[in-house]
Amino acid sequence: QFFFMDGITTLVLRGISGVGKTVLRKLLVKVLEKLGRKVHVISKDEYRRFLDEREGYHYTPSEELNTSRWYRREYKEQANRKDLNYIICDNTHVRESELAIPCTPTGRVSKIVIIEVGSYNSATKSQIPFNVIQRQRRELYDDRNALFIACMRGASLINLTPYEADEKTAEEIIQDCEMDLI
Repeated sequence: QFFFMDGITTLVLRGISGVGKTVLRKLLVKVLEKLGRKVHVISKDEYRRFLDEREGYHYTPSEELNTSRWYRREYKEQANRKDLNYIICDNTHVRESELAIPCTPTGRVSKIVIIEVGSYNSATKSQIPFNVIQRQRRELYDDRNALFIACMRGASLINLTPYEADEKTAEEIIQDCEMDLI
């Protein structure tokens, strides 16, 4: 068992669609629940499904703006909860404006860890349109500076190979997070 200080650790899963972020998120939740930690997941994909279950995702600029607004409100609300230990942001976070949301200290958040799964040129198993994947690749590449800025402001960075997350990897990530808080 680890001593957990008062505060919330935010885990930000970053990468293009279809590289294994959601699989990793599920593994992290499993490990955290085994340790008795309170965790909340914020997923833009779930929000998109809620908006339009029948027709799928349109990825229009208007939808992206509304989704980002929802995400900002949801993150701030969760960051102030007194019963949480972890927030997991299971999103693409390829744009600087999106990455800034969970990487801006707010509420009870005391630690931010960015987990970059793959890179801009990673293979993807996503079923979303090719042009959306290409846009994500460009944005991930173009917004490398946002990642650098987040780390300069105190966020930690973990790089993972796509599709290789397993329960042991999730355990190691959580162990590292909690060792830093002792």
